[in-house]
Amino acid sequence: MTYGRCEILSWPDFSNEIHALPDQIAKQDAAMTYAGSFYIDKKLATGRFEKCEADLRHCTCPSFIKDKLPCKHMYLIAFYSGAIRINRFLHFTK
Repeated sequence: MTYGRCEILSWPDFSNEIHALPDQIAKQDAAMTYAGSFYIDKKLATGRFEKCEADLRHCTCPSFIKDKLPCKHMYLIAFYSGAIRINRFLHFTK
């Protein structure tokens, strides 16, 4: 199923519908245009970024701390670990 720009393959930690919220779509876009340095362990689904660390459930960035919803770092990890596909041209919910 596709929610927002995400096709959810295996990310059970959040309700799928939240990925279709406008703020979440903006975070998906930010993930796909992220220009900072990062390292992602695809097997462990963890990542280290310039100013934070994240996995598919948590992130130490201000965005996640504020709203407890996936941030751009988490979307990047989900994308590279195969939990989601992000289509930059989708913006609807099925």
